[in-house]
Amino acid sequence: MQRRAFCLGPAVWWPGAALAEPRHALALNLRTASQAALPLKFDRLNRSRPGICIELIERLERTDTALRFRGLERDLPLKRIVQELSADELDVFFSLIPTDERRRTVDFLDGPPLYVSRHQVAVRADDPVQVQTLDDLRALGPEGLVLTTHGTAYAEYLGQQTGIAIYPQALNNDQNLRMLLLGRGRFFYHAGSTLREHIERNGLGAQLRILPAVFKVDEQRIGCSRALPALARARVVLGIQRLADSGELQRLRERYGVA
Repeated sequence: MQRRAFCLGPAVWWPGAALAEPRHALALNLRTASQAALPLKFDRLNRSRPGICIELIERLERTDTALRFRGLERDLPLKRIVQELSADELDVFFSLIPTDERRRTVDFLDGPPLYVSRHQVAVRADDPVQVQTLDDLRALGPEGLVLTTHGTAYAEYLGQQTGIAIYPQALNNDQNLRMLLLGRGRFFYHAGSTLREHIERNGLGAQLRILPAVFKVDEQRIGCSRALPALARARVVLGIQRLADSGELQRLRERYGVA
């Protein structure tokens, strides 16, 4: 198991180290990972568009040259990422929606949210259906089967609703897109930005469309292990705040369509 490194050990700090200028800060190596099959956030082999979370991490490391995030070469499913944060096998992860279930085992850093996720649905292009609210989905009953991706905040939220026909078993978004195309569900419920990214990358713009209704808006934040020391948390929050103050965070949001 990869260990957290605070310079020479987990307790090598001086008072106020987290707020020191980056050129004077102690080395801080934090364990993280990439999320598999989500190119909006992690697509590190695509250097022209490596994903908003990869670009955020790169800018944090440029802002604070003694801060390093290790482990991005590991592509993990979201459920495994949450498990490793809960077990203190990861220090931080970019990024998670702070759901009630996740808050039971994972902490979330303060400061500006990285971006927001808008809950929307994709449908087949030849389906004339229009829905505006969750009640509209309820009214369709079994004729309105909604696909969700297992382990996501979107599946958790929709699962808390009553009277909506849901299929929550797909392990990734591409699987749900295939099921939607085959007519094995009528809606695919996820973040609108992620739906757009997957539809465009798979060349499905003529076959699928995203309805304009937004059912919920969530903040995406940095999740962290409950064992991560307060000064390490403050160091990361300070970096994000600097990116927000400089306008760089907003430019990244606009670049990836999550402003």
